[in-house]
Amino acid sequence: MKLSLVIPTRERARFLRESIATATACRDPDIEILISDNASTDDTQAVINGFADPRIKAVQTGRRVSMRQNFENAIEESSGDYIIMIGDDDGFLAGQIPILRRILADRQPDVLSWKIPTFGWPVAPGGNAGVRFIKSGCYGKPVAADLGALKHAKSTANSLGLTRQPVLYHGCVSRTYLQSLRGNSGAIIAGKIPDVYFTQAAIIRGGNFQHTGHPFTINGYSFASTGGATHAYSSEDPRARPAMRFAQEAEADPVQDVIPEFTKSIPFIHFATLETARREMNAAAFPVDYFCWYRHVLGHLASLDDGTRDQLRSLLADYAYKTDTADDHSRAQLAGSKVGEKVGGLFGRMSRLASFKPSARRGGKATILTAAELMGDILADDYDLVLDGSLSSAGAWLRALRRGLKYRIFG
Repeated sequence: MKLSLVIPTRERARFLRESIATATACRDPDIEILISDNASTDDTQAVINGFADPRIKAVQTGRRVSMRQNFENAIEESSGDYIIMIGDDDGFLAGQIPILRRILADRQPDVLSWKIPTFGWPVAPGGNAGVRFIKSGCYGKPVAADLGALKHAKSTANSLGLTRQPVLYHGCVSRTYLQSLRGNSGAIIAGKIPDVYFTQAAIIRGGNFQHTGHPFTINGYSFASTGGATHAYSSEDPRARPAMRFAQEAEADPVQDVIPEFTKSIPFIHFATLETARREMNAAAFPVDYFCWYRHVLGHLASLDDGTRDQLRSLLADYAYKTDTADDHSRAQLAGSKVGEKVGGLFGRMSRLASFKPSARRGGKATILTAAELMGDILADDYDLVLDGSLSSAGAWLRALRRGLKYRIFG
């Protein structure tokens, strides 16, 4: 079984070097490390050429294209039976890949997902360079997702019900399954936000979705991240440039969402992407409760600036008119926003009570590579013993906690 470790990239050479290093740290000879470069003009090619690993395959898009097109290019150019895709400021957990192989062989999933730890970098000298280990995110045995519950939650805009979702980004997907998602446009990924589109299309399509409370990758976030730039900065702020480029390139993409406008509203993006997935998958019969979705989207517009809020309200009203769902839209306006979805934040705070956060600084550096190395040292090989049944998840957590004590702990 061949694994493709895939990294789409553009203009982030300083981050990419560390990200590739987390992949080359894997000793597995039957992996492919594929980097799809979206016409970068910085030192990206020099960074890639600096690695003398024959498992690396670098491909070019040939010209600057959208994120969707770069993800599509990466999928088409890869050759593994399973694909794991991360961002160019993220990392792989090299020592956990052999255990990942075991799960794939035993469960043969269409998609395997896991809880993803995070690490913010670059870190200022003396700054908090920690990775939080959460008990519920380590050593959990694989379980099958409840597809019926996922479909119902997706249909009714119930974000609290969307746990153990199938994911492409920081997930492991079979090549055969990816090909089964090829839609009416001819694309596998047919939405401007690739990871959101994949999840929507996969829930509609169905499949063998497995989830484990144990990480195989680590998510990095930085000022260069498109998602962070989209939501954190105004258009006048130079740090918003990655998001502005993203929007411009998405507009030039021949494959468009049913509502093509780029927006800062995550609920709006999820709704538009779901409708796009339904179009692509010939899934008009997939039940969508438009009243619930309109209420969900409208309820999250209050936090946006007046101009953006008015624009999105107009777009939503226009879409309701075009799709003959204006009655649902009107009822949603009268009903007001949904309540009760802040519970997730409470659970997040509770989970921190069963966690610890050791420092990822090594040799004076704190990067995604040092964070991945830290995770490898603390997680060790104990997940293999949990899967064997010779060690409980609780016992493995205690062993990880003891190993973590030799590092500076932030809390």
